[in-house]
Amino acid sequence: MAESTDTEGLLRRAAILITSISDSQQADIVEYIDANELGLALDTLCAFLYEDDLHLSHEAYHLLAKAGNALGIEMRVWEKLKDLVQE
Repeated sequence: MAESTDTEGLLRRAAILITSISDSQQADIVEYIDANELGLALDTLCAFLYEDDLHLSHEAYHLLAKAGNALGIEMRVWEKLKDLVQE
């Protein structure tokens, strides 16, 4: 249970840090996290960023990678965001 809670926290912090997504997109992510659909939350957040060519910070990228690793999700889901990382 602690791992799920830790991963949930990582995703919540990432969603807060990523201000480039819309309010409705952020609401979708929070809804998935609240439903404990953490893999879906990560995948959807990465898809929003990639498909809309939205930028994210190094810290947010690191949080996504850490959450993805904890969930056992393929690295390709978040690695495609590397070019969108800004200082």
